[in-house]
Amino acid sequence: MSSKELESKFTYFQFSKNNDFPIYVKVQTSDFDPDLISFLRSLRFEELSNSEADTAKKTIESSPRARVLNIEEASLVVARQIAGARESDRYGAESIVTKNGYKVYRYRNIGMMVFSMVSKEWKLGCFPDFGNVDNEIHCRVVINRFLSWALAPLGYIGFWGTPVEEGLVIQRYIDTKGEAVFINVMDRTILSMDGEKRLRYNYSLIRLDPILRERSTEMSFETLLSFLSVNNTYFGETGQPDFVRQMLQTLAKMSAGINYPKDNFRPRQPARLD
Repeated sequence: MSSKELESKFTYFQFSKNNDFPIYVKVQTSDFDPDLISFLRSLRFEELSNSEADTAKKTIESSPRARVLNIEEASLVVARQIAGARESDRYGAESIVTKNGYKVYRYRNIGMMVFSMVSKEWKLGCFPDFGNVDNEIHCRVVINRFLSWALAPLGYIGFWGTPVEEGLVIQRYIDTKGEAVFINVMDRTILSMDGEKRLRYNYSLIRLDPILRERSTEMSFETLLSFLSVNNTYFGETGQPDFVRQMLQTLAKMSAGINYPKDNFRPRQPARLD
């Protein structure tokens, strides 16, 4: 089979198409559970037509900030690495290992991503049920890690969070069911499952406090910065790079940090787009 014939089997999806981000997923959908398409749509990846895919390929070739994630069924060797036990597993399900010129991200029993910040095409090896409702939370985390690395050079920093009328409730990814929100600090815009919005002057970053009752308190700058540093979606093997720390500091300076009674918060269920 020629490379052209092989390429024609791929379906392309673009992240936040209305914003024209040069961030894409490509996949042979026939290799995966049918849930994968609605799963990608729930994360704001829109399927492209053949002509739109041709345009995307030109963008990927010409734009230095373009990123495309090739989702493919894991080979037997990769599948064993995804499922196998490692010493690093005692620190959590996720790990990153630096190789010669690239990095390997692994989410135990879910998938393995090979990527490099100087490369445009990244690869995610995973099982055919990737995106299935039974493992959706973990798959959301994997794709949001990809988005965190791809969006950071465009000025976005991500958080595990849920938008509310007053601002953004930031929690652990298990509490948000893998839902992430991305903030452009300089442009003062926020990207969520609800679309893109401008940040209001009184936008709040909210931490749920299990001890507080019937009142809210304000965080100091230092406390807010620490809270944001722990709960953002950018994952690195040696911590956060300088430009990420700078974005966090800027966001902490321009935002109000609020401690809110946990018992008063009612979480939402991240919806799929069918």
